[in-house]
Amino acid sequence: MQQPPVTRVRRADRYERSPAPEPATEAGTQSAPAPRPQPMSRPAAASSAAPVPRRPAAAETGTRAAPRPQGTAAPRPRSGSSVHRTVAPGPTAPETIYRSARAGSRMLQSPTTEEDARRERDEERERKTGRVMKTAAIAAALLLLACVAASLLATGWLRQQREAREAAQQRIVDAHPMYYRDLIEEYAQRYGLQPAYVSAIILNESSFDTHAESDVGARGLMQLMPDTAEWIAHKLGLDSTYDVEQLWEAETNIRFGCWYLNYLATQFGGDPVTVTSAYHAGQGEIATWLTKKAYSSDGRTLDLATMPEGPTKVYAGRVTRDYGIYDALYFHTFNEDTAAAQES
Repeated sequence: MQQPPVTRVRRADRYERSPAPEPATEAGTQSAPAPRPQPMSRPAAASSAAPVPRRPAAAETGTRAAPRPQGTAAPRPRSGSSVHRTVAPGPTAPETIYRSARAGSRMLQSPTTEEDARRERDEERERKTGRVMKTAAIAAALLLLACVAASLLATGWLRQQREAREAAQQRIVDAHPMYYRDLIEEYAQRYGLQPAYVSAIILNESSFDTHAESDVGARGLMQLMPDTAEWIAHKLGLDSTYDVEQLWEAETNIRFGCWYLNYLATQFGGDPVTVTSAYHAGQGEIATWLTKKAYSSDGRTLDLATMPEGPTKVYAGRVTRDYGIYDALYFHTFNEDTAAAQES
């Protein structure tokens, strides 16, 4: 379909596109424009309704459009001109407003005089000093707590060590009782023996039980055989008064036992290991051991390290150990002898 021609009318340097006049009908009247389509929800207008008249254009009336008054609107810049458009600032963002408010608050709170500036510096210095002192106080408190904890731990550890030593010492004391001390000291002194040594013999022979008896028939505290005790009574001149039942008595048994230890000490040079071995195994057996280079290097004493394995070696080792313990607990003979030797 062919489009109608368009005329252009100049109004204040602007162009307005206006439609060309409609051709006249045969009756000489202007045809009405086509009705605008109505929405589907509204009822259609009556076909007999008259169209709404429009304002005729200037070309139709034959008059010229009046010019626009100057100053009502700025002329449109031509292409290629260097005119800059000034854009009005838009609304300020909330963040910008908040920052501006803070900056203004700082400006209002900033010191305006030298006195205020000095006061603020002093306050800042005091705050820093307070923080340093607080940190130092916390560090000192932590150090003090660490020292207290270490002291408590050390005290507890020392207490545990002391209690452990005391318990161990008490176990040693319990394992080495002392009975019949007066009789032991009396007959040990009479026959030239150490009371601690006699106590160690009694402990390993009978554990201070006056009614102890071995499988082979040894009796009493020092486990004397009846025939050996009868021989000792004969040596002591007690044939008329001695009875084998007297071996159950503490005094008789300790007296005979100390005499026999003195006799063995005379036979074997007073060496504790050799005398103890002879008291356990018999003087004849020990005399045989002394003749062997494997058991005795000098033929007069025995060494625990070179003695043949057996109950006699175990017995001699225990008596030697308990000898030192009894002396340390009750008699202190070794300490007195050492002190006397140092003084001399």
